[in-house]
Amino acid sequence: MDGATPATEGGAVEVGAAESPAVRCCGTALWALGMMVRGRIQETAQLAHQPALLAGLRRLLVAPRPHLPLLREAAWLLAFIGASGGAEATAALVEGGGVVPGLLLSMMRCVRQAAALRGDDPATLEAARPLHQALLALLPALTNIAAEPAHALPLLAELQAMRPLPPLPLPPAAGTAAAAAAAAAAGGSEAGVAASGVQAWLACLEGRVSHRGVVRGAAALAAGLAAGACRAGDVAVDALRSTLREAGVVGALVALLKGSALDIRKEAAAALTLLCTGATGGDGGGAAGPGSLDMLRVLGVARGADAQGVLGCMLALLRSPDADAVHCGLRFVALVLGGLRRGAVLVESLDGIDALEAVQYGTGGCRVPELQAWAGELVDAHYGEDYGEGEEQEGEEGEDEGM
Repeated sequence: MDGATPATEGGAVEVGAAESPAVRCCGTALWALGMMVRGRIQETAQLAHQPALLAGLRRLLVAPRPHLPLLREAAWLLAFIGASGGAEATAALVEGGGVVPGLLLSMMRCVRQAAALRGDDPATLEAARPLHQALLALLPALTNIAAEPAHALPLLAELQAMRPLPPLPLPPAAGTAAAAAAAAAAGGSEAGVAASGVQAWLACLEGRVSHRGVVRGAAALAAGLAAGACRAGDVAVDALRSTLREAGVVGALVALLKGSALDIRKEAAAALTLLCTGATGGDGGGAAGPGSLDMLRVLGVARGADAQGVLGCMLALLRSPDADAVHCGLRFVALVLGGLRRGAVLVESLDGIDALEAVQYGTGGCRVPELQAWAGELVDAHYGEDYGEGEEQEGEEGEDEGM
C-alpha cells in the first residue's frame, strides 16, 4: 500500500480528492480481499497473520491524510476479519497488527469533520457523504474487536486515551455558512486539539454526525463492548459501567432507547441490558447482584418506580416483531422480575403482563418458539396463584434496603 496515500499537508482525512490509478488499484484489491474472506474462518485466519498486509493497513489508518474510499475499504476488511476469524484473528489484528490506535484515530478524525459538516444544502451533504461511509466501516471494525473478552478492557483504555488532532481544514465545497458552522462546532480550525475516542463515540451517539447509520453503529459499539466486558468478568464490567456512566454514554443510550427507530433502539437496549445483567457466571445469568442493582438505580428502575422510562421502553420492545429486540426486552424484564422486590408489581403497573403475553402468544409478530416459551415461563413464575401474597411485607423490606 506504499504510495497509495496522498502526501498532503494537514492531518485530516481527505474529502473529495481525485483517485490516482494507484489508489484505485489498492482500493479494488482491499475490496476483493474482503469479499474473498468474508464468512470464511480458515481464510480469514490466514489473512490475519500476514505481517506485510497488517503493516500496510496500519500505515493507512495513521496516515496524516488518507484517501477516504481507501480508508473505508481498509476498515471493511478489518471488520470482516474480526467478524469471521474469531478470537484468534482478532488477537492477530490487535496484538500483532496494532490496528486499534489507527482505527480510533481515523474514527476521531472522521467524526470531527463530519460533525462540522451539518446542513441540508447539497454541497455540505456531498462533502459529508464520504466521511459517513468511512464511519460505517470503522465502527463495525471496532465493535468486532470490542466483543472479544480479551480486548474489551484494553479497547476501553484506548478509547479513554487523549490523542492530538491536527487543525481542521474546511472543504471549500461546504460554502461560507457551513464553514462558519464547522468552526463553531469544532472549537475553531486554527489550532489542533486533543480529544479522546470516547468523545467522538459520544458525538455519534448524540447524533452530532447527521447519519442514522452512524448512530446505529455507535450504539452497536456500546453493545459489543458490553458483551466483551461481560464475558471478561466482573472487573471489566465494573470498569465499563463506571466509564460509560461518567462519560455520558449511558445517558445517550437511554435517549436512543426512548426516541429512535427500532434498529437503533434494539442496539441501545442490548447495551443497557448487558450493563445491567453483568458478567457471565458472576453478576449476570438472570441474578441481580449488587452491581446489577446499582446499574438499575442509575437507569431509574428502583423503589417501585421507572423514573427514566427505561423499563417501559423495554416492555415496548416485547411488542415488536423483531426477535433481537424481543430478546433484549425479555432479558431486561426477567432481571427486574427476578431481582427487584416488588419488581412484578412494577412490571404489571406498566402493562407488562400484556406485553409478556404478546410475546407468549405471538400477537406482536415475533413467533420464535424459544422466546414465546420464555415469556410464558416468566408469566407463570411471577404472576401465578401466589402473586400478590406478602407484597406489603416485601415492600417494607425493599424500602429498608433501598430497592
